[in-house]
Amino acid sequence: MIVFKLLKKAHQDQAEMTIAQDIVPITDNLARWALAENAAATNPSDPEVLQELEICTNDVLRENRLRTNEL
Repeated sequence: MIVFKLLKKAHQDQAEMTIAQDIVPITDNLARWALAENAAATNPSDPEVLQELEICTNDVLRENRLRTNEL
């Protein structure tokens, strides 16, 4: 929760952030998202890496029946 609050404060002018669900089931999509997030953290200027992160994020949102982000 502390990390979420720090991220929310740091990006308050860029995006509205809320916790949609406390418990997210561990799925293949979530594992793919974790790998994509790590790749984006180490290669933040690579457009292909960032696109993969967006795709994986939407896959996780979709399987949890949440609104996806526009690509």
